[in-house]
Amino acid sequence: MRKNEQTKTNEITLSFLMAVFTKRLIPLFLALVVGAVGAFALTKLFIDPVYSSTAEFSVENTSNEAGVMNSGYQAGAAQFAANYANEVKGNVFLGQILKAYNEEHGKALTLAQLSSKISASVKGSLPVFAVRVSSTDPQEAYDILHIVEEMAPELLLNDSTKAYVNVKLIEYGSVATSKDSPNILINTALGGMLAFVFVYVLFFLKAF
Repeated sequence: MRKNEQTKTNEITLSFLMAVFTKRLIPLFLALVVGAVGAFALTKLFIDPVYSSTAEFSVENTSNEAGVMNSGYQAGAAQFAANYANEVKGNVFLGQILKAYNEEHGKALTLAQLSSKISASVKGSLPVFAVRVSSTDPQEAYDILHIVEEMAPELLLNDSTKAYVNVKLIEYGSVATSKDSPNILINTALGGMLAFVFVYVLFFLKAF
């Protein structure tokens, strides 16, 4: 008996939800359209597109003494790459890049601004790290990255590691031709869905 009552209650609930939808189909559709158009307009008018350029560096063992550094270095190669990726985001490294960029391009970029544009990450377990520069100006992103490409191998190595470690640029960056964000299609779809759900909830509460 309880099972039949529970099934009946579920059926009534589902039919009630469908009734709210079918009776308010036109305003719900309008909410969907208005939300999508609004999200599209806001994205186009108020969110600046961001472009990125990326370069990759490998960390190599240059020891000439076979067997002295090889085994230990290869086992911890990814850690070397991770350490260098962290150094790229440090103020000492960024300060040198900032000085070179401002002098070369006649800019007045601050350390905080530069720091917000640069990121670095290790590629899995490989002794490879990537440096990514993002900006609303694709040429600026490339210009900063180009200086990183030129200076990073020398800046990251110290006197104690130069004898057996080398940082080598293996993939050059380029001027971005397409933006990373925002994604207008996703934002438009989310805006429409949120507006639809919001209006539906209002109708549901009113009819409940």
